[in-house]
Amino acid sequence: MDKNTSTPGKMSIVDDTGEQLRLYADIVCNMPVGMMIYHWEDCPGDHAFFLTALNPKASTLLGSRESDLIGKSMEEIFPSFRSKGIPQAVAHSIQKNKLLQFDDIASETPPGKKSCFSYQVIPLPQHHAALLFEDITERKQMEEAIRQSLKEKELLLREIHHRVKNNLAMVSSLLNIQSGYLKDNQARAAFAESRKRINSIALIHEKLYRSSDIVNIELNQYIHDLSQALIKSSSIPPDNVEFRLEIEKTYFDADFTIPIGLILTEIITNSLKYAYRDQKKLIIHIGLKSENGFIHFFAGDNGPGIDRNLDWRSTETLGIQLIILLAEQLDGKIQLDRENGTAFRIVFPIPSLNPAKKRGHSNGKN
Repeated sequence: MDKNTSTPGKMSIVDDTGEQLRLYADIVCNMPVGMMIYHWEDCPGDHAFFLTALNPKASTLLGSRESDLIGKSMEEIFPSFRSKGIPQAVAHSIQKNKLLQFDDIASETPPGKKSCFSYQVIPLPQHHAALLFEDITERKQMEEAIRQSLKEKELLLREIHHRVKNNLAMVSSLLNIQSGYLKDNQARAAFAESRKRINSIALIHEKLYRSSDIVNIELNQYIHDLSQALIKSSSIPPDNVEFRLEIEKTYFDADFTIPIGLILTEIITNSLKYAYRDQKKLIIHIGLKSENGFIHFFAGDNGPGIDRNLDWRSTETLGIQLIILLAEQLDGKIQLDRENGTAFRIVFPIPSLNPAKKRGHSNGKN
């Protein structure tokens, strides 16, 4: 019978044992990774591994001749192994007959050259183990270069947010100074409302500047801070206004958060201006939840409500027109509820989050 037998459609199988051994030897010698065979001498209180064989790639990676390495212990060849408990881990791998993988062990091999290797330990019979390793120094250097580049870009983006926030604060201050020279109360009120809109945008950039996430904003905290800032800018005592927030812990980028902030600024400002009545506590309810691919947003108050005869979609009131335009910008559908006070309900499609920080929408409420 011929030494090589084959089955149609399948790889040829070598029957001769000697031929098999030569084939395996060729594979090991030409492997693109280093391979070392260690014998484990399980001494009391110690785990001694001595090298019995290695392939040419291992000699090349270690910068030593085969004759200089055979018989040496694992710790002699890889000095950092002992302090990191690698021999114990390898012994455990042999005892449990399980693969062991570990990376990033810095080694002075060859001497004077600090290399970074990726290792894999394969248990073998009779207290032996194969240690496969490859040099990943270049890969680690590239990863570090990428990390440094990302860090530089993050610092740059953080600085941009900081400067935008400062510039917006300067514009707000200029409007405030200019309003002091105005005699017309209506014009002064318009300047004050413009300042609130600017401040709502500045608050977003401040949060991005101070946050560990420089792209996405935690909406719950932003809405809380924005509502408190609007209260402070009004003449109503803070104790006379109660904010009831029911907002899922969600994260969105500035492209979505800025329109939401401006919408809320208009709604809260209108509530503080028209819904508050002396001796009665004003309640402003804000809700946001995600459901079936959409965000359901609600903001309303317990005031007297907008006149039922008013065609609010056609009104020339700037605040309401801004709410409608900003909702459309987010592809939202808006409704006005005038049953108990004034309440705007808007449904938006969920925007895509930045890929670097896809945290999704949690079901928990804060």
